[in-house]
Amino acid sequence: SVRRDDISDGLFVEKTADMFHINPTVQDIVPPYASQKGECGKIGIIGGCPEYTGAPYFAAITALKLGCDLSHVFCAEEAAIPIKTYSPELIVHPYLKTESQVTPANRGNVREDIMKQMRFWITRLSALVIGPGLGIDPFMSECVVSIAELAISHRLPIVLDGDGISLICKNPRLVNGYDRAILTPNVNEFRRLCSYFLPDIQPSDPNALRSLVQALNGPIILQKGETDHIQTRNAHAEVHEAGCPRRCGGQGDLLAGMSAVFADWSLRLPALRNPLLCALQCSCKLTRLCAHRAFAQKGRSMMASDLIPEIGPGLEALMHASLVDPR
Repeated sequence: SVRRDDISDGLFVEKTADMFHINPTVQDIVPPYASQKGECGKIGIIGGCPEYTGAPYFAAITALKLGCDLSHVFCAEEAAIPIKTYSPELIVHPYLKTESQVTPANRGNVREDIMKQMRFWITRLSALVIGPGLGIDPFMSECVVSIAELAISHRLPIVLDGDGISLICKNPRLVNGYDRAILTPNVNEFRRLCSYFLPDIQPSDPNALRSLVQALNGPIILQKGETDHIQTRNAHAEVHEAGCPRRCGGQGDLLAGMSAVFADWSLRLPALRNPLLCALQCSCKLTRLCAHRAFAQKGRSMMASDLIPEIGPGLEALMHASLVDPR
């Protein structure tokens, strides 16, 4: 199990190799305050379609509240104005097009215009989340596959959640052999992954998670549930601190945004043996604590937006929480 301490002095300190030990803490992952904008991370969210605008907002605003400096949302044109109205802090790019906006004649040109924009921005990001509110539009999905390939070519950590996981079911080559890909399936999404890649193994099998990581050959998988299970190629961790009994929509989007930020921060620390394993423990612990605190105030009426004000105080409270970093 993963030990947790509840008290923190909230200090940010420079990280050196000799301060790490068998069990690093959340404080070891969090960087010092930056002198220039952007040094604490620039996160991109790929998602947001005409039907779903809340999910990319939740992921993007969570990244900012956690402490990254800039948060970008790359979405469908129809989703941009609603997302902009949710928060002036987000940078919203309405680049993505839907199937109804292209024809067989201009499809290739439209796709290339989108990729031209993304080639400019991808080098300015430090991590990427793919999937919140993405939907299943064929042309958008086609473009997002190309964006994911571009991000991987630049070695960006990428978090695939929601509809991003559906993309992997159809395009497993995207994450094959890529050790900076993170999948965050819920119960139904894990079942779907197993049906695609482990047809002879039941999702309830204790070995299913490890087998799925091996089948996909590369990505780290965070299996969300009553206990969160994190599996890399050679290490496993569990997070089971108290969360809340209310499971409202949007909590997974907050977790995805946190995971991208912590992934960026942890990969800056060469002394960590399993940086993304530590990053996902931080994300799970903080999401659970925010949910626990929000539920204590709101009870049954709690919504995902109620977790957002708890992110800053929750991080301060978890600064000395211990993480597993297997040697």
